[in-house]
Amino acid sequence: MSARRHPRSTRAIFAWPMFIAVLSLIGLVAGLTGDGARDVLAWLLLGSAPVTIAFAYWRAGRPARPINSPARTKAPSHDRA
Repeated sequence: MSARRHPRSTRAIFAWPMFIAVLSLIGLVAGLTGDGARDVLAWLLLGSAPVTIAFAYWRAGRPARPINSPARTKAPSHDRA
């Protein structure tokens, strides 16, 4: 028997994407307006998006595959023997 899925609010669905967008925006502004420590801050904040995506793939148990990988582009076989 499968578990019931409870509907989530719009706020719950978009909370993490909005958080990542705000971090990225702050990182872009920091990188454009200063040097030294602001550059380090920009790298950290802009790097949070790819790290979060990699963590989500790892947690979901799905390895990241290129779109044109053989597993994705293999056409179904319709041969009749």
